[in-house]
Amino acid sequence: MQEILEDLKHTHRMRCDYHSAEKRLTLQIKSIARRMGAPKGNDGAKTYKAWFQQAMEKYTGFAPLVEPLEDSRASLEKSRMIQEKAMEKLAEQLPVWEWVKGVRGIGPLGLGQIVAECGDLNNYANPAKLWRMMGVGLFQKGDGTWSRQRKLKGADGETAKYSPRRRSVMFCLEDTMVRATGDYYELYLERKEQERTKPACLADIKDSEGKPKGKCKDPKGDYCKAGHIHNRARRYMGKRFLRDLWNAWRK
Repeated sequence: MQEILEDLKHTHRMRCDYHSAEKRLTLQIKSIARRMGAPKGNDGAKTYKAWFQQAMEKYTGFAPLVEPLEDSRASLEKSRMIQEKAMEKLAEQLPVWEWVKGVRGIGPLGLGQIVAECGDLNNYANPAKLWRMMGVGLFQKGDGTWSRQRKLKGADGETAKYSPRRRSVMFCLEDTMVRATGDYYELYLERKEQERTKPACLADIKDSEGKPKGKCKDPKGDYCKAGHIHNRARRYMGKRFLRDLWNAWRK
């Protein structure tokens, strides 16, 4: 199995490289569109492809300016998808795939990403260490208090050992599990109700420009705002999945 793990790691890194370059070109193309009058975001379109076709028809002179960039982006997208197919085939060779394929919202690509980032799960003494690796664990700050992993400056940032890339993997998988409405979605719903029994955290909330917007407290009750509760419940669900994956891997 060691050979599969090494191949997964390499293929995943190549996928990340292609994806990063693809996203940079996407931002460059959208920047050109904004200079021609396009609003920020997808302008009502649900996908990038729909947005691009809309921009091609809407803005005169847009097509010739972005054609070289879009050709490069399309080539990178094709290369990324090739790596993803390779990752799926490798992940399906892992013994734990027999368990994972029964989890709604998690496919072979999701499993491949986790294993590529973490390696052999037998190397983790307990699920908490796997949580820490994937950026959903806790760490003790310099003042002695405990905090969820996140990007911080100074000594606390070094102690947190937070990887935005690995957290992004879990964030996307958590999102698909919620959308898939399987067993883990039921766990997510239960956790949301439990979070509403906790007092509001009253954390500072800022608007899109970074200006203070008030405190985190739902106007309908003495608990956090809906978005905060959603994120907490989703993170809890993701941790439960990692715990179950760790147990299944060891069996």
